[in-house]
Amino acid sequence: MMTFHESGLVHRDIKCDNILLHSPSGSGRVYAKISDFGFAKKEDSTNQKTYLAGTLPYMAPDLFERQQKLSQKVDIFALGITFYRIITYRYPL
Repeated sequence: MMTFHESGLVHRDIKCDNILLHSPSGSGRVYAKISDFGFAKKEDSTNQKTYLAGTLPYMAPDLFERQQKLSQKVDIFALGITFYRIITYRYPL
């Protein structure tokens, strides 16, 4: 996620279904990889969102504000929801 954000991109659809796990045989390690870049968009100060994109339970409240600028904060929010869902197997209230 950090590398993606350093490139100035916002994924806009972080969720459990879009995180793939890979474990090379014999390594004893598991790597998480982000997939599905269909909603990804460049972040900049003039880039206002033109439509809602993402999966509702993972969407940051900022996305529902009319004139909100697109920022990487929406991915961080969705990542928090994703971790919560992985740990508790439910959505936060």
